[in-house]
Amino acid sequence: RRQRQMCIRDRAEVGYFDPALDGGTASLSGGDQEFFYRVLLLGFQAVYEPGALVWHRHRREWKALRDTIYGYGVGLFAWWTCALTQKRDLQVLKLSLWWFGSHVIKQALHAFLRRPGSIPLDLALAELFGSIYGPYAYLRARQEANRPMST
Repeated sequence: RRQRQMCIRDRAEVGYFDPALDGGTASLSGGDQEFFYRVLLLGFQAVYEPGALVWHRHRREWKALRDTIYGYGVGLFAWWTCALTQKRDLQVLKLSLWWFGSHVIKQALHAFLRRPGSIPLDLALAELFGSIYGPYAYLRARQEANRPMST
């Protein structure tokens, strides 16, 4: 498929961020991945900019780290639920099942068995439970986003 470079007139075609994804919603995260997915799905070109800087806040407390990993699990599976329900992308179903089995479950099992190099069990379980909750979180956030705002 031919790659396209985005220009101002293409912004309407791509659309806005999904209001049911990211911080402040039940899905907790996933908005940037979903937006990037749409950009690539429309055939636009992604360009690497080595001079760009992104600053992330690193968690200093264990609970904050665990909550972040949980949120990433929720957001990833919320985004995949969005792609499945909004774009009818059946490839996402295959991908999410593969990722859940080959990464999430495997990581939790290795942590439970205390395999060398495995992450702590509570972090593995945080991602596992977040991944399980993600589809429900997206559907809940979608309902909230569709409610009329009260004035």
